Amino acid sequence: MPFRFKVKTFGLILVVVIVLAAALISLAGYYSVYPKVLPDSRIVHADEEGLDIVVIHLSRSGWFDNYLPKVTVGEAAYRIYNSTHLVDEEGRYLKYVATGVVSVVEKSPYGLTFTIGGRGEPYDGYITFWGGVLSEEEVQSGSVEVTFERVVLWMPSRTFTVNLRVERIPEIESGRHPRVFYSEEDLSELKALVSGGSDNPMGVSLSEVFSQLRDMADGFLTESHFSVYGGRMTIYLPPNQPRRHTDNFPYWTGISRELQARLEVLAFMYLVTGDRAYAERAKAFMLYISNWNQWTDPDYRCAGPRTCLDIGHLSMGMALAYDWIYDTLDEAERFLVREALISKGIIPAYTEATEPGSWLQNPWRWPNGYAIVISGLGIASLVLLDEEPRAEVWLETAVNWTVRWLDRMGADGGYTEGHTYATYATDFTARFLYALLRDRSVNLFDHPYMRNVPYFALYSISPDGESIVNFEDASYGAVNDWKEPLAIAASLHGNRYAQWYLKRTGAYGSILRSHTYNTIYHFIGFNPEIEPLDPDGRLPPSRAFTSIGWAVFRTGWKENDTLFAFKCGPWGSHHHRDAADFVLNYQGIWLAAAPGYRLSTSTEAHNTLLIGGKGQGAADGRLIGFYNSSLVDYVGGDASETYGDGVTFIRQVLFVRPGLFIISDHVEAEGETSASWLLHAEPYSVIETSDAGSRITRRGKVLVIEMGSPQEVSVSTGRTEDLPYVRYDVGPSRRVRFLASLNPILAGEDEASVEMTFFEDCSSVNFTAPWGVGVAVFAEFLNHSTVSCWGLVSDGHVSGYIEKNGEMGYFLVNGSFLERDGQLLIRLDKYGYGAITVGSYKVVCEFSLKAAGWVGFYSPAEPIKVREGELEVPYIYDPASKVVRLVLEAGYHRLTVEFG
Repeated sequence: MPFRFKVKTFGLILVVVIVLAAALISLAGYYSVYPKVLPDSRIVHADEEGLDIVVIHLSRSGWFDNYLPKVTVGEAAYRIYNSTHLVDEEGRYLKYVATGVVSVVEKSPYGLTFTIGGRGEPYDGYITFWGGVLSEEEVQSGSVEVTFERVVLWMPSRTFTVNLRVERIPEIESGRHPRVFYSEEDLSELKALVSGGSDNPMGVSLSEVFSQLRDMADGFLTESHFSVYGGRMTIYLPPNQPRRHTDNFPYWTGISRELQARLEVLAFMYLVTGDRAYAERAKAFMLYISNWNQWTDPDYRCAGPRTCLDIGHLSMGMALAYDWIYDTLDEAERFLVREALISKGIIPAYTEATEPGSWLQNPWRWPNGYAIVISGLGIASLVLLDEEPRAEVWLETAVNWTVRWLDRMGADGGYTEGHTYATYATDFTARFLYALLRDRSVNLFDHPYMRNVPYFALYSISPDGESIVNFEDASYGAVNDWKEPLAIAASLHGNRYAQWYLKRTGAYGSILRSHTYNTIYHFIGFNPEIEPLDPDGRLPPSRAFTSIGWAVFRTGWKENDTLFAFKCGPWGSHHHRDAADFVLNYQGIWLAAAPGYRLSTSTEAHNTLLIGGKGQGAADGRLIGFYNSSLVDYVGGDASETYGDGVTFIRQVLFVRPGLFIISDHVEAEGETSASWLLHAEPYSVIETSDAGSRITRRGKVLVIEMGSPQEVSVSTGRTEDLPYVRYDVGPSRRVRFLASLNPILAGEDEASVEMTFFEDCSSVNFTAPWGVGVAVFAEFLNHSTVSCWGLVSDGHVSGYIEKNGEMGYFLVNGSFLERDGQLLIRLDKYGYGAITVGSYKVVCEFSLKAAGWVGFYSPAEPIKVREGELEVPYIYDPASKVVRLVLEAGYHRLTVEFG
């Protein structure tokens, strides 16, 4: 027994000895593996300044922390003096920054040391220091030995040595700063602007807004970290390069936006106040970001290998901060930031932009991404004009590529990705264009897109001003995001309607509803002294944005007005499968709603058709007509391509002013197919259905829906995610017809009475409403064949009459003639649109013509004169037929015929 115990004890001791020996051998082996000094490490010597910038790029190796208490360059040995300076034995000081895997900690008995972390991320980092480091002989030698004292655990210190190449440059170029948005001479103007009170037409106190911005900046001075996307990633400050990830999520988009915000807000606050605390904080951020390996996420599959939204945000933020705190940067700091701006911001963007076949060759592929990257390239290039000879080429590229983008966007002001991305892309483009205008006197705000985009916002805003049409990936909150393009349109072009929009939304009254990266732009391009002009009664109430396939009908811009928007346009980025979709807002309530950015992009989530139980594919729709008059509005859309071969789907919408929308759907298929008609409402809406129709109620507003079809229709309700819907289904047929009326009213008000009739060659809607009675006739075959119905004869796609306020109105949509009971009412020698309203003493005519030609219309008596506006128009009157004839050019015309 004792012998056996001794054997076991000896064995245990032997195992312990072997383990300890292995551990010591492993530690010794590990101790001989030094941190890696990466190949881009170097020393830059500026001859003119006699300045040396030592850049040491390190990566960790092993699991234990490495402590570097001393760095020797040539003959001079440096230790850390404090958080900003190194010191040598002779008491000479150098400024330094340590980033990434390198930090500064207290290590007994060495004091402050550089530490290379052994675990976790990041994997690499920089020690950068600068001053008079090298002797003339060392500069001439072309390379210099750098020796590090290294400590691991309790082991005695050892050294390792590397050779760093010496790069000589003649001098560190200097430039004129500030130059972006404001020059040195403009700062007094800026300071006056931020101190302004609310005694202006906009009622905006920019001093209060500036106070909010200062509170934000003060928070940025002391914050230790921020998180993005609900805490999915946290960035500690000053910011090292974000950790790697494997889920292909665009974390860097949110991170770069937040960093841009901090850079710009801090630098702007220094520009205005001169308080160096803001500049020093911005500088710390800049030096850390300059040491990132790249400015685009290596773990996110974006449109291109070198660029994504992040590079645009970081380039713009770094460039503006560099420009605005330039006088607080020493030569080395300027060099480091400028080199990073060029190598990590400008060069990747410029290379990808000029590379054949890259995504930046095609603005339509991803319009908002293109705009952010190119605007970042433009601002960064502009900042470096006096300091970098290549900057002119980079800037010229940014300008030319921006013109490409402007040309591809709608000349009518329409933007394809919806309002959330319209504001994002157009705001950033406007910032670059405004900087270009201020610095180089190049004015691209005269481009049709920039002139007309304010109307895209203006026509899409809800009657109560609290939301906006949310087709595509857009949110209602985008209503508050339209700023610079409208502010500059007001200040530069005198567009007072744009100024009215800004006052309506209150966008400039506070930064609290702005994204952080938009906050400083309250003070750029905005002039609160411009008087807003209410568009109500001044602008045509409806407008088409044919470039994107949108049309918007309005009764006006007051809170009790109605808005109806329709879309059927080309497929593109951030689109939904929703050709021939519509939304309706009545007095601030979306009674017919779109899912926006928060829900499904499928056809089932939208107000259009399922055909054969299936939705749409990624294909183009197109508008086939638009007309606006004081009597009726019209829009037609062809969504056939979105359903694939063998299916035709045409949707026409007639708005009988002021309160009835009639939707006519034509579906044809090669074989029999079913169809489903969908209308979604906002969450918490109440939907009631009956044989007589359906009603959607929300907050005292009601949408009365009547549905007709020559086939048997079944009605049901349901929910797509959180949007309730009413659905009408018809069984299989080769030809499907839906005819629906939408009548928005207040709860308790009288609704319109509607009767639908279907004939072989047409269908009709007879209506009686508190404001008038009439009929609308829809041709079954859209080939301009003659249709006779209810005493009306026409070759138009839609025709009809309305009696209201003691006057008779007649309308013709996409046709050449309209008669009633044998009386010719409208005659066009080419297919077009027309409406006439016949009163006791005058006839008002509204025509929309695709080409110049003769126009004829009914007048019950011989005119005294015919005028367009204040201009008299020559005409011919035939008393026998009671028809006025005259020649009009292509376009829209409103004529007044006086005969009494």
